[in-house]
Amino acid sequence: VVSQRLVAKLCESCAEPQRPDGELLAAAGITEQEARGAAFLQSRGCNSCNYRGVSGRVGVFEVLLIDDQLRRLMSREAQDGELQEAAVQNGMRSIRSSAWKLASEGTISLSEMVRVVRTAASTSQPPPEHMYLTAA
Repeated sequence: VVSQRLVAKLCESCAEPQRPDGELLAAAGITEQEARGAAFLQSRGCNSCNYRGVSGRVGVFEVLLIDDQLRRLMSREAQDGELQEAAVQNGMRSIRSSAWKLASEGTISLSEMVRVVRTAASTSQPPPEHMYLTAA
């Protein structure tokens, strides 16, 4: 199972170091300790990027390999937490961790990470029951 989102890459011509405030770190779910080793950047806009601060896009991905253990858990309708734990043990990389890697390297802004992770979380919920079509 693969999920993906496109995120805006910071313009390399005008990107400069950013020291994110506590509120932005909290929104991203990043601790002060995790933030210490990161190279956060933010772009101000320049002629190269038409004063937008971004230039191009890059993908963030979530990849889940379904193994026998996950199949068993799904067939017995295990709780979300149990499925999540098994998926991580099986090597799943979440959209959040993929976006965090790009933000900590300075490829995308921390605010772009927050945006895409919130979007991914809000679309991961199944549609309401009445949205499913059933044969009569």
